[in-house]
Amino acid sequence: MQGRLPLFQTQKGGYVLDLQDNNDGIVCDICPHKCFLSEGATGLCHVLRNESGRIVNPLSGRCSTISVEPIEKRPLFHFLPGCNFLSVGFFGCQLHCEMCENFSVSQEVEGRFSSQSPDDLVEMATNKKTAGITFTYNEPTLYYEYIIEVAQKTRVVVKTNGFVNPHILREMSDVQAWNVDIKGDDKEYHRVCGGSLSPVMAAVETLAESKTHLELSYLVLPRLVRDVNQHLRIRDWIAEISPTIPVHILYCFPVHRMEEFYEQSWLLPIYDLFSAKLEYVYISNVYGTIQRRNTFCSICDALLIERSPKAKIHRTSCCGTNLQGIWANSEV
Repeated sequence: MQGRLPLFQTQKGGYVLDLQDNNDGIVCDICPHKCFLSEGATGLCHVLRNESGRIVNPLSGRCSTISVEPIEKRPLFHFLPGCNFLSVGFFGCQLHCEMCENFSVSQEVEGRFSSQSPDDLVEMATNKKTAGITFTYNEPTLYYEYIIEVAQKTRVVVKTNGFVNPHILREMSDVQAWNVDIKGDDKEYHRVCGGSLSPVMAAVETLAESKTHLELSYLVLPRLVRDVNQHLRIRDWIAEISPTIPVHILYCFPVHRMEEFYEQSWLLPIYDLFSAKLEYVYISNVYGTIQRRNTFCSICDALLIERSPKAKIHRTSCCGTNLQGIWANSEV
């Protein structure tokens, strides 16, 4: 990348740009970094570049990973439980998280890949008898035009870091389900990921307004695991949007450049805190006595959906209330 415009955060959490003396390139408006790119330069994501005055993605269609996986792995617990999806990854990410489990493709743009057109992926998903295609592993929204084309042909799910401008999410209106990561407060976002929280919150609010299926992943970073006030802020903000959004509390494993860690049992008080105001809370990526992967009736505590590990739906309504979610192919 050859230069980046100075960003100034407004009181409402938006961003403005200082465009003075920067007339020799263009601004990429896909994510909040707002990278200023001279001709041929690439942004912080290592993917999007300025070619002849246009932002292009020269890596579109280069699939770093293709596999068949249960939808629960994203994690999505209230969208077609037990169904397999074709999971697809590309290269690159606009964040550079110390704890990234997929750093070999998110932080790299060179590696083994297979070139697949949108039609190729749709045909592959059909031949493998999957329920659709999930874009994951790297940051999918960098490839939003490609994904839009796929979503017009088959069911699409996106796992995103949420560090993307709202107009991109609105353009991706054919995507049927999202899982968005939340990774701490502004200080930790900046220190650990090279980003900030407020744009992610704006992305969540945009998706919630769109009425698409939405689930959230709350990754608990080591330096924030004991910060009750931070957990309360995130919980109350989610509750204001909708207390029925499924929330996955995730353990932060010491991988990639992350060396700090904590006891997995420290997630349990956070689970209790969230459950006091939110209807569907899970601990999704640890197992044994710490896991909280099943869905229960919030009134009588009856087991409704069991995940051990494959999902088994017992029922989707109880005590006169329907579970929030998409439970059968005919519903989407």
